[in-house]
Amino acid sequence: MSTRGLVSVALAVTLGLTAASAYAQGPWRGGMGRDGFDTLPLLIHSAGLNESQQAQVRQIIGNHRTQLRALREQLRTAETQLGDKLVATTPVTSADLAPLTQQVNQARSNLALEWTQVVMEIRAILKPEQLAKAAQNRQRLNQLREEMRTVLGGPDTP
Repeated sequence: MSTRGLVSVALAVTLGLTAASAYAQGPWRGGMGRDGFDTLPLLIHSAGLNESQQAQVRQIIGNHRTQLRALREQLRTAETQLGDKLVATTPVTSADLAPLTQQVNQARSNLALEWTQVVMEIRAILKPEQLAKAAQNRQRLNQLREEMRTVLGGPDTP
């Protein structure tokens, strides 16, 4: 497999690990779903990085890997605690859930901020024409998503 392919696979695997939190927010919503980082590997791959840029991307992701794992674990823990409380046999009130909901939201926010840092570092190594190509490809992906929503029915469809 080429270095370019390895970078794409590594990015896909790394970003795929965040899919649970994106999925928890539901399809087509913000966060790390529709407009977040799920398309980052494709956009980077389609921008045509040279070998030096690919090495830099690997380094950037490597630099953030430990923190991203820790943040994903914090999110999983917070979501599990909230879920456990919701299905507990004991009575539960909104006041009981508020701190857990806040923990989930804070964990999502922290994870999104870390990914934003990763994206900004990767963006800094791209040439203007690569950024333009990635933007064009992202726009096309958004158009395709809209077409899918139209064909499959959107959230307002009964």
